[in-house]
Amino acid sequence: MTGNILLLGLATAGASGFSTSACLVSVGAFLAGAGVAGWLDRDLRASRRRFIAEIGGEGVLIAAAATVAFTVVVKPASLGAYVTIGLLAFAMGARNDTIGRLAIQTNLTTTTLTAALTGLASDFALGGGFSVLASRRLTSLFSLLAGALLGATLYLHHSTALPLAVAAAVELASVTVFARTPGSHILDR
Repeated sequence: MTGNILLLGLATAGASGFSTSACLVSVGAFLAGAGVAGWLDRDLRASRRRFIAEIGGEGVLIAAAATVAFTVVVKPASLGAYVTIGLLAFAMGARNDTIGRLAIQTNLTTTTLTAALTGLASDFALGGGFSVLASRRLTSLFSLLAGALLGATLYLHHSTALPLAVAAAVELASVTVFARTPGSHILDR
């Protein structure tokens, strides 16, 4: 959401190409998603069950955004754009709340790479060199870059809907594999 707050400032100041309403929809839906996830936390005490429910729910919301993008024209300031933004931001807010409440140590926050880049530079500067932690950080960084390149390519050469559909399919497949993996019970400890 850092970017949305910065873009909101630019839009409010009158910079061209930035939408105040799109930023407000995004921030509002993000806050609603985090609030709903926090409220649901009362009913989903088991960490594994909560994680599966939230990530599965996020996949469903991304699929819903893809469905909107497949069925209506998503142009700036259109209802389709606001619905798509809202669904994705709601899912992101719920994910951020879930990851935070489960205290999952990712070594990479879910919305920024700053911590990973800082940690990576610090690891090498302290003489630690290449470690398991550095390997995880690099894997995270390159995975995000690869996902961004794939998403941008699909968006630029096909449509808004296709990268959303691929993201939903990957997320739903991932949560299904996670749910069936015996090691996933580690979250219940």
